[in-house]
Amino acid sequence: MIYMEKFTRFFDEPDVTEDWIKTWGEEFHDLTGEEIRHGLSVLAKDHPWPPTMAEFRACCKSGSIPYKPLLEAPKHGNSPHAEACMAKIREILAKPKPDPRAWKQEVLDRASLGHRVSMAAMELARK
Repeated sequence: MIYMEKFTRFFDEPDVTEDWIKTWGEEFHDLTGEEIRHGLSVLAKDHPWPPTMAEFRACCKSGSIPYKPLLEAPKHGNSPHAEACMAKIREILAKPKPDPRAWKQEVLDRASLGHRVSMAAMELARK
């Protein structure tokens, strides 16, 4: 058993153990053997301590959730709205990229025209 030592510390009296077995048996009466097998394999890998009933049930059910896509696939190609969005994206991507150092020249130009420029900006622009 995965948690034998940890269980025996908490359930050292036969009456308590029998009550615990009965309670868990009632809680999991609707689980299939495959679900319980899956739950035990999840516990063996991911849980260092014995789980609560709710945690074990979640482990058992985690393998039986069928895949269901969250969104339906489009039925008739792209919508006019999607085409307009794609056209806008193409337009943005086609524009030339600005020079990332252009700000330096702008700071120096502003200073030469007599506009207020911080000392920190001037220092960085001169580097």
